[in-house]
Parts: sequence; structure tokens; C-alpha cells
Amino acid sequence: EAPPARVATPSDRAPSRAVRRRRSIPLPSARLVVTVLVLALVGGIAYVARGPVADARGRARSIAGRIVNTADRARSIAVFPIEFSGRDPADQVLAAGIGDQLGRMLTRTGLRVTPSDMFAYRIPPYDISSIAETLGVAHVLQGTMRKDGARVQFRFQLVNAPGGVTRWDQTYAPQLSDIMVLEEDVALTVARQILKQPATALPRRETKSGVAYLLVLRGNDPALLRSDNAARQGLELFRQAGALDSGYARAWAGLARMYVRTTATLPAAGRERQLALANQAAQGAVALDDSLAEAHAALALARSSLFDMAGAETHLQRALALYPTRAAREQLVEL
Repeated sequence: EAPPARVATPSDRAPSRAVRRRRSIPLPSARLVVTVLVLALVGGIAYVARGPVADARGRARSIAGRIVNTADRARSIAVFPIEFSGRDPADQVLAAGIGDQLGRMLTRTGLRVTPSDMFAYRIPPYDISSIAETLGVAHVLQGTMRKDGARVQFRFQLVNAPGGVTRWDQTYAPQLSDIMVLEEDVALTVARQILKQPATALPRRETKSGVAYLLVLRGNDPALLRSDNAARQGLELFRQAGALDSGYARAWAGLARMYVRTTATLPAAGRERQLALANQAAQGAVALDDSLAEAHAALALARSSLFDMAGAETHLQRALALYPTRAAREQLVEL
């Protein structure tokens, strides 16, 4: 027996021209959304100011609002960008990378650290008291870097706020290959000054090679992501770092990022091979250090480029969980 004829309802009728027009507007794909988020996380943009001063100060006040009690405030510190006097942009990137690493180290000593990329306060002279009040911190770490040929000199000052009184002032003249030793000494000394007790021991170094460490800092230059030629330079920097220390997870994470970045102009077959290399490098980074946010972010980028959106989402969430403050900050700046 034939089924009864169905009466057409308004929902069965052809949509109006206005409705059809609205439906024709394409929505961003899941791959695009995840890729944008991942690029925001791993693009190495923590050293470059992109937003207006007012917006940066607004973000700083938002962070300050989280410091709600006296104990938190007493162990709080803002790490200012290291001032660099020189002409080589690569050395400027180096100074920025050292400042960022100091912020990470101080966080692990038990201090409450405000992000080091405080865009609103990059240009001296600083009014320490008013900035500290805005950020809700009790201390400020300032640094300068001067380089003359092969010689480099750093000066760091720990300043109490309010009052702007210098609590600790130290000058260093290390070899560039000993930068990791300098960072550890500054972080532990500052933590002891603030906590008034021996600071928590820092985690083991990510690499034993000071040269590999410098190569990775230079490879994280945001300018290397702006063109294919520059990205290939970054690719070579990370390759050299990995050759010097095959167990350096951050080098493999950077290599994966640059593999993905340099696929744009490749033919289909070459692009497929390079994305496979990116995935392999990112997986190696995670295997070497599962606690490294950049390793999971690099793997998320590689997986999204291979259209594995579930895998990309898993590793992106892991990266955000490992380093939520930096991840959120970089996404705000990039997006």
C-alpha cells in the first residue's frame, strides 16, 4: 500500500532569497580555527608589541586583579623587558628571550610573576611605583644588556615598590655560551631576596649545550615567520641546535614549527613530505619532554596541518594547561 501523500509545510518550501543569501556565507573551518589558535601559541610573538598601550595596561590590570591577598602580593614580581643597547636585531631577540626565560624560572621558584612582555612599559624611564601599583606587584626586576663585539655585559636590579628602592644590583660579564648559568644565578638570587629563604631548586636544564640554547633563542625571532626565506633561516637554526643536542626538546618543537611554515610554496608531494617531517619532529619533542608546552603546541600545529583536528585539539589543550598564562597572552596579542 502506498504511503499517504504528505502535505507540504512552510519548512518544505524553498527558502527566500534573503535566507539563501545568508546561508551562502561560508563559515570558518575547524582546521582554520585550530590553526590560528596554535599559531598564536607557537609563533614566537612574546617579544613583539602589537597592541595599543591602553589595551596592554588593561590586560596588566586584569592580571593584577588576581593577586588578592597580602601574602601573594609580597611574593609578586614584574619582569621588565631587558633593555638592549646595540644595532644587531639578532641580539635584541636574544635579550628578549633571556627576559622571557627569567620570568619562567622565577615562576618555578614560588614567586608570582607578571608576564615579561609588558608592552605598555617598554620605553624608559619608568615610574616604578605607579607601574607596580597598576600591576599589583611588590617588586620589579629590571635588566640591561650591552654587547661590544664578542663581549657582553648584563646588569640586573631588583626594585622594591612602593618607594622605588633598589634592593639588589648586580653586573655580569659572561661568555654568551654561559647565558644559562647567568639566568639561573639571577633567578635564584632574586627568589632568595624576596622569599627570605633558600629558593626552590630549579628544574634540570633543558640542554647542556649553551650554543644550542642560543640558537633556539635566535630561532624564536618572530621576524623569521614573516617570509619563506626568513623561515628557512629559522629552520636551519633549529637544525643546528638539534645537531648539537639531539635531546633538546625545544629545538625539535621549533623545527616542527618551521617545517610547517615553509610548506606554503612547495608542490603537493614536497608539502606532504615536509608535513610528515614536521609531525615527526613534534612527536619527538613531546617524547623528550611531555611537560613542555611548546612541544604540545608544535604537535597541535603539525596535526592540524595534516587535518587531524581531534589530535590537534588534544595537544593544544595540553599546551594551554601546561602554560596557561603565556598561551592566553600570546593568543590575545596575535588575534
